Amino acid sequence: MQALTELLPHPEHLKFQSLQLDQDREQSTLVVASTQLTNQCPVCRHTSHQIHSHYQRTVSDLPWAKYRIVIALRVHKFFCRNQACERRIFTERLPELVAPGARRTQRLDEQLSEIALALGGAAGARLSRKLGCDVSRTTLLRLILQLPLPQLVTPKTLGVDDFSFRRRQTYGTLLVDLDQHRPIAILPGREAQTLASWLQQHPGVETLSRDRSKIYKRGMNEGAPGVTQVADRFHLMQNLASVLEQVLSSHSKDLKAAQVNYRLAQGQTQVPNACLIVPDEPPPDVAAQPSAHRQQRGALHQQVWKLYNQGWSSAAIAHQVGMSLRTVQRDLRKPNYAPVYPRGSGKRSIEAYKDYLQQRCASGQRPKGLMQELRQLGYRGSERSLQRALQQLRQAKVIAPKRLPLNQVFPKVVKPLLSSLTPSRLS
Repeated sequence: MQALTELLPHPEHLKFQSLQLDQDREQSTLVVASTQLTNQCPVCRHTSHQIHSHYQRTVSDLPWAKYRIVIALRVHKFFCRNQACERRIFTERLPELVAPGARRTQRLDEQLSEIALALGGAAGARLSRKLGCDVSRTTLLRLILQLPLPQLVTPKTLGVDDFSFRRRQTYGTLLVDLDQHRPIAILPGREAQTLASWLQQHPGVETLSRDRSKIYKRGMNEGAPGVTQVADRFHLMQNLASVLEQVLSSHSKDLKAAQVNYRLAQGQTQVPNACLIVPDEPPPDVAAQPSAHRQQRGALHQQVWKLYNQGWSSAAIAHQVGMSLRTVQRDLRKPNYAPVYPRGSGKRSIEAYKDYLQQRCASGQRPKGLMQELRQLGYRGSERSLQRALQQLRQAKVIAPKRLPLNQVFPKVVKPLLSSLTPSRLS
């Protein structure tokens, strides 16, 4: 009995009476009585000695081994003899054990709050079941909302930036403690006066990091005129890249020379008059080799129409097959499923037909009806893409502008060994 009494929360105010063990439910019920003979009225704080009656509360406690612990707590009701108080009878308070009206002890609530803060609602609920204190995810989220906010300590390095609650509609200002890497405040709007007021109410900031906004600059000058202002890392890199690109734009000849020297240093020589026309391996035909996603999507399309023909509504179909309502409505407008091909791949890409174009144009003649021939081969792209490919072949001198002898030798079309060093790519 003495050992069980010591395991109770705050045993100085409690008296252990009995233990009821239910092995089938894996639950232990502890019958405990309060030993307090006086208590304060929660309204007027007047101490009362006169007991009105007794009643029993049932609260959950931390589990022991594999058993869930339930405390049947016998407490008092007291008379309030303060004539000026509006409360006549009040229940006994045990603030260190359980909150008024609560169904869990304070130490169980503290453990669940730590789980909720670490894992959140759904993951915390799964862990609580493993630990023997099963609660729902909404209970854990409610415990987080009941926790007091941590005391705000003014940081030495403060980051200021704006964000949108709703883009182009409502904006706010986010203040971040850059030493601890965590947000500390959200201000309504993004006005200079709002930021200046917050800085005046929280002195102690030594460094302010901001973007290039003149509004925040004015707010910092008004709220903390002696504080050092610096640009944040993102805008420093953005400014550096912008200046570097401007400098490199005036050295285009040097960039070309550097590219040639690099190729020579790597032992890479480019074929004269050659350019990238045909890749080493043409991209696969997407329509001929449908992916698993397209097969699954086509099966869902057939299932949607099957349920629709059985009389199902669009909302019921969406719930049944796990699709959004708009997707189901879009499928019902198309009796046959038409897969969407990515741009630049499969039958929509001219790259897969560059070999055929080079063979047809290698004779030095300009063939007619190329578009019709490509259509018969399965090409689904535009004529503009075909003209662009022919222009590349002309630049590589694969297509001669005039009729040439049949033994004309044309340069090889190869893949470039290194991308061009443009100012934007290099910066």
